[in-house]
Amino acid sequence: DAQTIASLLTLRSEEWPLNGLVVAQCALARNEQLMHSIYPGKTFILNGSKLGRLLVQSAQDEGLCNIFEQIIGFEGDEFYCCKAGDHGLEGVTFGQLPFHLLGAVAVGIID
Repeated sequence: DAQTIASLLTLRSEEWPLNGLVVAQCALARNEQLMHSIYPGKTFILNGSKLGRLLVQSAQDEGLCNIFEQIIGFEGDEFYCCKAGDHGLEGVTFGQLPFHLLGAVAVGIID
Protein backbone atom coordinates (compact mmCIF):
# COMPACT_ATOMS: atom_id res chain seq x y z
CA ASP A 1 0.00 0.00 0.00
CA ALA A 2 2.89 2.37 0.67
CA GLN A 3 3.98 2.22 -2.98
CA THR A 4 0.41 2.81 -4.16
CA ILE A 5 0.05 5.81 -1.84
CA ALA A 6 3.33 7.25 -3.15
CA SER A 7 2.11 6.78 -6.73
CA LEU A 8 -1.19 8.53 -5.97
CA LEU A 9 0.70 11.46 -4.43
CA THR A 10 2.88 11.71 -7.55
CA LEU A 11 -0.13 11.60 -9.88
CA ARG A 12 -1.91 14.27 -7.85
CA SER A 13 1.15 16.54 -7.89
CA GLU A 14 1.27 16.23 -11.69
CA GLU A 15 -2.53 16.76 -11.89
CA TRP A 16 -2.78 13.60 -13.94
CA PRO A 17 -4.96 12.23 -15.48
CA LEU A 18 -6.70 15.19 -17.02
CA ASN A 19 -9.77 13.08 -17.81
CA GLY A 20 -10.77 9.83 -16.16
CA LEU A 21 -9.88 8.06 -12.95
CA VAL A 22 -6.84 6.49 -11.37
CA VAL A 23 -7.57 2.85 -10.54
CA ALA A 24 -5.44 1.45 -7.72
CA GLN A 25 -5.42 -1.69 -5.62
CA CYS A 26 -5.50 -1.50 -1.84
CA ALA A 27 -4.13 -4.52 0.02
CA LEU A 28 -5.34 -3.48 3.47
CA ALA A 29 -8.95 -2.32 3.76
CA ARG A 30 -7.95 0.16 6.49
CA ASN A 31 -5.92 2.14 3.89
CA GLU A 32 -8.75 2.50 1.37
CA GLN A 33 -10.17 5.76 2.77
CA LEU A 34 -6.68 7.26 2.96
CA MET A 35 -6.10 6.47 -0.72
CA HIS A 36 -9.45 8.06 -1.64
CA SER A 37 -8.55 11.19 0.35
CA ILE A 38 -5.22 11.69 -1.44
CA TYR A 39 -6.89 12.43 -4.77
CA PRO A 40 -10.63 12.95 -4.13
CA GLY A 41 -12.87 12.46 -7.13
CA LYS A 42 -10.06 11.01 -9.25
CA THR A 43 -9.52 7.60 -7.63
CA PHE A 44 -11.24 4.25 -7.84
CA ILE A 45 -9.70 2.02 -5.19
CA LEU A 46 -10.10 -1.76 -5.42
CA ASN A 47 -9.65 -3.94 -2.36
CA GLY A 48 -9.88 -7.70 -1.92
CA SER A 49 -13.62 -7.76 -1.19
CA LYS A 50 -14.45 -5.63 -4.26
CA LEU A 51 -12.30 -7.85 -6.47
CA GLY A 52 -13.99 -10.95 -5.05
CA ARG A 53 -17.45 -9.55 -5.81
CA LEU A 54 -16.36 -8.69 -9.36
CA LEU A 55 -15.07 -12.23 -9.91
CA VAL A 56 -18.34 -13.77 -8.69
CA GLN A 57 -20.38 -11.37 -10.84
CA SER A 58 -18.28 -12.10 -13.91
CA ALA A 59 -18.82 -15.82 -13.42
CA GLN A 60 -22.57 -15.18 -13.48
CA ASP A 61 -22.59 -12.79 -16.42
CA GLU A 62 -20.88 -13.67 -19.71
CA GLY A 63 -20.79 -10.01 -20.72
CA LEU A 64 -18.68 -9.08 -17.70
CA CYS A 65 -16.41 -12.02 -18.41
CA ASN A 66 -15.78 -10.69 -21.93
CA ILE A 67 -15.04 -7.20 -20.58
CA PHE A 68 -12.49 -8.53 -18.10
CA GLU A 69 -10.87 -10.59 -20.84
CA GLN A 70 -10.45 -7.44 -22.93
CA ILE A 71 -9.06 -5.47 -19.99
CA ILE A 72 -6.61 -8.03 -18.59
CA GLY A 73 -6.13 -10.39 -21.54
CA PHE A 74 -3.07 -10.43 -23.78
CA GLU A 75 -4.73 -10.39 -27.22
CA GLY A 76 -3.75 -7.26 -29.14
CA ASP A 77 -0.82 -6.39 -26.88
CA GLU A 78 2.06 -5.04 -28.92
CA PHE A 79 5.45 -3.47 -28.31
CA TYR A 80 6.89 -0.65 -30.39
CA CYS A 81 10.33 0.94 -30.27
CA CYS A 82 10.85 4.57 -31.19
CA LYS A 83 13.45 7.28 -30.83
CA ALA A 84 12.77 9.86 -28.13
CA GLY A 85 13.61 12.69 -30.52
CA ASP A 86 10.94 11.56 -32.97
CA HIS A 87 8.30 12.33 -30.34
CA GLY A 88 9.83 15.38 -28.66
CA LEU A 89 10.84 13.41 -25.59
CA GLU A 90 14.59 14.09 -25.43
CA GLY A 91 15.56 15.12 -21.92
CA VAL A 92 12.40 13.67 -20.39
CA THR A 93 13.13 11.24 -17.56
CA PHE A 94 11.63 7.75 -17.55
CA GLY A 95 9.54 8.74 -14.53
CA GLN A 96 8.02 11.64 -16.48
CA LEU A 97 7.15 9.56 -19.57
CA PRO A 98 3.65 8.49 -18.43
CA PHE A 99 2.64 12.16 -18.42
CA HIS A 100 3.76 12.54 -22.05
CA LEU A 101 2.55 9.21 -23.49
CA LEU A 102 -1.18 9.40 -22.92
CA GLY A 103 -2.02 6.56 -25.32
CA ALA A 104 0.92 4.29 -24.48
CA VAL A 105 2.90 2.78 -21.63
CA ALA A 106 6.69 3.04 -21.54
CA VAL A 107 8.28 -0.26 -20.50
CA GLY A 108 11.96 0.50 -20.87
CA ILE A 109 14.79 2.43 -22.48
CA ILE A 110 17.11 1.11 -25.18
CA ASP A 111 20.47 2.80 -25.05
